[in-house]
Amino acid sequence: MVNQFLNSFFYAHLQYSLKWAGLDSNRYKGHSFRIGGATTALMMGINERTIQQLGRWKSNAFQKYIRIPALKLSI
Repeated sequence: MVNQFLNSFFYAHLQYSLKWAGLDSNRYKGHSFRIGGATTALMMGINERTIQQLGRWKSNAFQKYIRIPALKLSI
């Protein structure tokens, strides 16, 4: 019950903040933060087991959230 309230509270404030910033709030969801958090943690050298624990994943599903940006080469 508390978790559901916190999720609703976070989502409402996320939507408000995105609109205030002039961004399309339809492009961002709570999962955007799970993706960003898992990806950033891995890029900072945090091991996968710790990422799994921090995200409260019980399986290897967290690996689907990690996005490795392509290298941009300038010639």
